[in-house]
Amino acid sequence: MSFPKDCPIGPQRKRKPPKANLEGHVVRECMQFLGQHPSILYVERRNTGAVQFQGGGFLRFGAKGAADIWCLVKIPLSEMIVSEYEDQPPVFRKSESYMVRHVEIECKRSDGKGRQSPEQQKFQEFCDNHGIPYILTTSVSDLEKKIDKILLD
Repeated sequence: MSFPKDCPIGPQRKRKPPKANLEGHVVRECMQFLGQHPSILYVERRNTGAVQFQGGGFLRFGAKGAADIWCLVKIPLSEMIVSEYEDQPPVFRKSESYMVRHVEIECKRSDGKGRQSPEQQKFQEFCDNHGIPYILTTSVSDLEKKIDKILLD
């Protein structure tokens, strides 16, 4: 690929083909799973990084430490129907309504070599302190179990 002479972004280095167990593969598989899950209202891949310009300087985008994916999960609600008679217990049934829960998802390599950076650990601590579910996952099957747990809580 060639860039016009006046393009502020320099040519990109050629990259080697990615290995099968890298974080990017886990992120793509998780995004695909979440996009098809019936309880997920919205899902977005969060990109962070920087672009270096030929003339010097760079542009940073995204927040350091932010999770790879954030999504909105539908949590089903139940209705309680109370009888006018005191001797009859209330009846519970599934409601058409739901609560929406914001969830952060951090993906790591499936080979066990991926580690959270200090910034990612700080972001997880922020989520934990504010009641935001934070999922650290290395596979779709692990993510599925953790999403199911959020749906049941």
